Amino acid sequence: MKRKKKYSRAAPPCAELRPDDGIDPAELFGRSERRSTGRHKKDRQLCRQALEACCLVMDQLGRLEWAADLFVEEVTPAPDASRLRVAVGVYRDLPMTQALERVEQLARHAAQFRWELGRAISRKRVPELFFELGGGEVDHDER
Repeated sequence: MKRKKKYSRAAPPCAELRPDDGIDPAELFGRSERRSTGRHKKDRQLCRQALEACCLVMDQLGRLEWAADLFVEEVTPAPDASRLRVAVGVYRDLPMTQALERVEQLARHAAQFRWELGRAISRKRVPELFFELGGGEVDHDER
């Protein structure tokens, strides 16, 4: 014959409330910080790979007269790694309107940049790229 188990009513898990009650242990012990740090590491790695790929394309476009004075300063996630901001610098002193026109011309070649980036990284989706004029200008003699 089977015996029926008697379930006793156990005492509640704690008799008093404390300040850390209801807080996720991952947040309490800092594991979520490690995950976000790893994510930032991967974003930085992707931006570094994107910078290298963009520099390759800029070398190819450098033969064109309008692109000869442009260079890629940096690549940063904006707002995350699904979209990347490419900061473009100018080697010589150009009027702001002319520099912005050249960056717009560069943005028309975004497909070429994304294709090269797709070859350089191993991701399911290649991030979108948008181009902005960066802050750094270098004298033509320093090139």
